[in-house]
Amino acid sequence: MCYKRESSGNSKDNALLLNCDHAKEMIKITTDYIEKHKPTSSRAQTMGTDSNSRVPSASGNNKKPSSDGGSKKPVLSDKNINDNVTLTPNNGGSSTSGGTSSTTETEQPLQVTATYVKVDRYQRKIDRKESTTNTVSEQKYVSKTPVSNPKDDKDADKDNFVKILRKGKHRNAKDYLTDDATSWLWKIMRGNGLGDNFIDLTKYLFYKVTGKNYGVTEFEFSIFDSNGFVDFDSSGSASDLLIEYIHSWEGANPPTSADGTKYKIEDDGYGNLVVGYGVDIYNCGHTELFKQAGYTLALGAEIDKDFVDSIEKMEVEEKGNGIRNAVAGLNLTEYQINALISRAYNAGTSGAVSKRNGKNFVEAYNSFWDQSRDDKFSKKDSNADFGHQLYTTYMYLPNTVKGAFSRGLERRRKSEWTLFQTGYYDTINKWHSEGGGTVIEVAQKIHSYMEQNKYTYCVYGGNSYEECSGGGHGLNSTFEASKTGYHHTCCATYVSWVLQEAGYLSDSEHNDSASGLQQIMKSKGFQMITNEADLQAGDVLCYSSHVEIYAGDNKIYNAGSGNAIRNASPAKRTRAFNYALRPVK
Repeated sequence: MCYKRESSGNSKDNALLLNCDHAKEMIKITTDYIEKHKPTSSRAQTMGTDSNSRVPSASGNNKKPSSDGGSKKPVLSDKNINDNVTLTPNNGGSSTSGGTSSTTETEQPLQVTATYVKVDRYQRKIDRKESTTNTVSEQKYVSKTPVSNPKDDKDADKDNFVKILRKGKHRNAKDYLTDDATSWLWKIMRGNGLGDNFIDLTKYLFYKVTGKNYGVTEFEFSIFDSNGFVDFDSSGSASDLLIEYIHSWEGANPPTSADGTKYKIEDDGYGNLVVGYGVDIYNCGHTELFKQAGYTLALGAEIDKDFVDSIEKMEVEEKGNGIRNAVAGLNLTEYQINALISRAYNAGTSGAVSKRNGKNFVEAYNSFWDQSRDDKFSKKDSNADFGHQLYTTYMYLPNTVKGAFSRGLERRRKSEWTLFQTGYYDTINKWHSEGGGTVIEVAQKIHSYMEQNKYTYCVYGGNSYEECSGGGHGLNSTFEASKTGYHHTCCATYVSWVLQEAGYLSDSEHNDSASGLQQIMKSKGFQMITNEADLQAGDVLCYSSHVEIYAGDNKIYNAGSGNAIRNASPAKRTRAFNYALRPVK
């Protein structure tokens, strides 16, 4: 059966549920088959035309009264036919009187036409079993709601999911999808690799349709705003320090195989199958990868460590992208971003930044936080202020599991707040950057800011790429100072900023000269790399009068010209380096 939207005055009113190409293909196959196998016997029953038969026209309005004296055969009414034709034989040469049919001796041409029927007439015939996954796997979610219209308002001027599903003609579909047995739907969605964000969105929209609480009553739509997504390269982006911190909360010693090469699947205490450091097999959004790799997904089954760790890193990076998108424009520090990523890894991206006590994270941050006044990282003060209004109205939540208060979540929220305000990872006793691996994160953050704020290339003459000749020269010694000072940079200035923010250079060691910066890095004992095969993300590539940061996968972060500064990065590397220097402490 092909599900087709109901016809209406405006064809855009209702979204097409499933592609109908397969039905059209079936019609062609059926037609070809019948033509090939139609009877040749002189006694074969044939189908032709008859004055009493009903063959709908393109409009579906051609009707003939039946000849059975008022005893009509059940047929689809014109209300069930959507301006198409139906795959049905034309009962030419036969009579319905008395319930018997007669045949003709003459073979008639075969007529095959087709119809599409409305889904609301037949949806109750769907066998509602959790194992039926083929229908869901074909669906596509396409949002066509105008940006200026609310996405979830039943009274919006134009249709959205909530308004459409509340319409009377969709009552059966609404009841079927949103009744008390929705656990089957969540299971199917998870089994098809859909992660927490999509499932939470569905639960929220069902709540707006029915008023019932499916577990999500508020949702932060900004995590799906494609206009704000950061092009964040995955090479080296999930820092070792952040991973170590997350591990401290997800279980220090996950169960492993006897030889130590595999993790064992376990129950997280709430009925969810997890493996390694909290990787939720059916909620992580990568279920299909486990299946495609051929692993048994059952309690006690074993999965290779390298495979699970790669899934974990992928999930952390996805959460990082979602967080960076949601807080774009706030210019948060990397440790503040990491605090929010930890929240997202535990509660989902929407759960980390959606509305709490009337404000989402961005609104709460703008209302209660002053970076110069409230941040304690520069003072190396690890005593977080748990009376701060951003914590007491927002960051202390969520702290419940299935409606019950959790001491464990309370401790985690306090730890994340400590990281957010002070830059101190209290569960692993490290300050931000002490674990290394943050060069790429800082390089991305700074370059994205320069792209968005249209920084220009500046040196003091003698360079054909100079963009501020004739006046306005100036380069700030710290990235923070550049935000309110000169919006200029050059290759060495940019690399210096990155190394300073990542904790490898002090502000006094800043240098605006490529050759001068190379000498400083050598004097600090940075490891020299000469073989291209040994390059790692975060290495500083050095040339005769240029420096740039290697991003992995033959890509770079570069500020050697105006275009390099303002174009999306990382960009493809196009020339050979003299040597590379690897930051060390």
